[in-house]
Amino acid sequence: MLGFQILNQPAPNMNSSTKGFSLIEVLLIMGVILVLLTAAFVIFPKVSKIRQAEDARQALNTAPRPTKADTQSTPIETSKTSSCKKNEENCIREYGE
Repeated sequence: MLGFQILNQPAPNMNSSTKGFSLIEVLLIMGVILVLLTAAFVIFPKVSKIRQAEDARQALNTAPRPTKADTQSTPIETSKTSSCKKNEENCIREYGE
């Protein structure tokens, strides 16, 4: 019975009207928050760059790839007109105009 009575007694320096946190507890919580914020500011730019790279890679993978018909060269209208201006006889032979 003696051990039970000792456990139920309040601590000698704690009054039942004392409420709140001690200075050590508040400083500890502020330190934890500071560490978490610092980690977030250090990690966020790295994660952002990785995400941008993944988005760019996905955009390249989903873009339509050129076919062989798309890559075959055809006479460009500007080169035709510039060569026709220089020499009309060559233009008529090459392009039939």
